[in-house]
Amino acid sequence: MGQALRWIIRIFTLIEFKFTFALLLFIFVGVHSTSVMAVDTALVLRGSSDAMKEMFIGMSEDLEGEINFTEYEISPSMNEAVIANLIRKDNPSVVVLLGNKSISLYKKYYQSNESAKKLPSILMAALYVDTYFDVLKHSQAIRYEIPAVTSILKLRTIVDAPITRVGVIHRAKMRDFVEQNRTYCEAEGIELVSIQIGDNEKSYVKTIKKNIKKLKKMEVDAYWILNDNVLLSADVIVNAWIPGLRKSNKSVIVGVENLAETKFKFGTFAIVPDSYALGVQGAGVLADIMDEDWALNPSSVEQPVSVKKVLNYVLSKEKKIPIKEKSLNEMDRVIKQ
Repeated sequence: MGQALRWIIRIFTLIEFKFTFALLLFIFVGVHSTSVMAVDTALVLRGSSDAMKEMFIGMSEDLEGEINFTEYEISPSMNEAVIANLIRKDNPSVVVLLGNKSISLYKKYYQSNESAKKLPSILMAALYVDTYFDVLKHSQAIRYEIPAVTSILKLRTIVDAPITRVGVIHRAKMRDFVEQNRTYCEAEGIELVSIQIGDNEKSYVKTIKKNIKKLKKMEVDAYWILNDNVLLSADVIVNAWIPGLRKSNKSVIVGVENLAETKFKFGTFAIVPDSYALGVQGAGVLADIMDEDWALNPSSVEQPVSVKKVLNYVLSKEKKIPIKEKSLNEMDRVIKQ
């Protein structure tokens, strides 16, 4: 019995040793391979808004463990030298730029540093992002503007009235953008009734008020307000758009959620990109660049694939716009006060 017991103990000891050795070998190989296979870094420069924070969360969560992110919020004190230091420190494989300020700052750095031209970049959350392609030659981008046809078709699902003629006032520099949207709209039987104004008007307040009256005479079914910082300055909104559209009983489509708040008495329907989903879409763009081993491809742009729909129910009722009550649940947000 004693000898048999000793043999059993030896067998179990040998089994335990082999298991322990295999486990240690597995851990060693895993640690060693991790140290050899260095994880690439994406340098992210973003604005301070909650929307941009949410975009970054969407992107980083979607690619968690696949790439390292270093994130920096743009501040007024940042300049090209600061960007150069960040790039030297982090040695990124790609630069992700969220917001016009981030892109404009990086553009200055890019123009004065040859090394920047070896880095691909991703441009997001910026108005008319295509306009940066003339300098940032190897950028992949996602537009922030929702196409007019998308906004109008979404509006049709909630308004119980025909919407076939939609008025828009735009500056000359936005002509190509409007014409592109006109083509999309025509395919859906929608006519964009556009009025072009100058890029440097003496008084945009007078010009906008005058042309709102023209659109009213043209009997449009709704108004599409472009995301143009010049035409959406506080002065123009307060003294032109709001008084000009006050007595109109037509829907006003805006591309900024805040402009649909009841206190402004301006937008009745806002349609904007879903921030988190936009980040996830950006993660897909980044993953594609990773798969191509950071190749510097010609610039290209995508449309946002997920949108957030906001209806100002209070203002719509004040304007006597007929709302399909059963369709309210299709909205992401309904403003009722």
